[in-house]
Amino acid sequence: MRRVAGVVLAACCAAAVACGTAGPVSAKSVSAEAHRAAARPVAFDCTGQHGGHVQPGTVYLDCLSGNAFVKTPSWAYWTAEAAKTSQPGQPRTAVLWVNTCKPMCAAGHYRKYKAVLSFFRPETVHGVRFFTRMRLRYTHGSARDYTFRWGTLPGATLPGWIGGPTGPA
Repeated sequence: MRRVAGVVLAACCAAAVACGTAGPVSAKSVSAEAHRAAARPVAFDCTGQHGGHVQPGTVYLDCLSGNAFVKTPSWAYWTAEAAKTSQPGQPRTAVLWVNTCKPMCAAGHYRKYKAVLSFFRPETVHGVRFFTRMRLRYTHGSARDYTFRWGTLPGATLPGWIGGPTGPA
C-alpha cells in the first residue's frame, strides 16, 4: 500500500513538473515525505528508541525485571494522534500482569487485571514519530489510573516509561 501510494504521488509530481506547475522535485524526497506524514506513531518499551512498534502485543512497564507488563491482543484504534485498546462500553481487551513476588519474584506468580491501555501526545525526533504518553486504567479493589511519560531518569542511559498514579481529576 505504501509503495503504491509512493508511486502514485511520484507520478503526480512528475506530471506537475512536466506541465510546469511545480518546481523540480525528486521522487525520492516526495516519497520519503509522504511516508513520514502517513506513518503511524510507534510505541516504545524496554528496547529504548530502537524497537518501537505499531500496535505492540506486549508493553513492558518494568524494564529491569519484567514484573509488570500489559498484553494487548487487539487495539480498538491506532491513529496518527492516539491509540487505545478498547472504547468506553466495550469489553477491556488488554490484561495487566503483575508479579506478586511471593514467595519471590523469580517464581513468577502473576495476578492479572483487565485493563485499558492508551497512548497519546505523539512527537517526531530524528525522523521517528512516537507516542510520548501512556495511560493505564484497571480495577483492583477500586479504579486505578496511571499516567506515564517516555523519558530518561537522571543518571540512566536508556529511556523508559516514567510515571505513577494519576492525580484527582
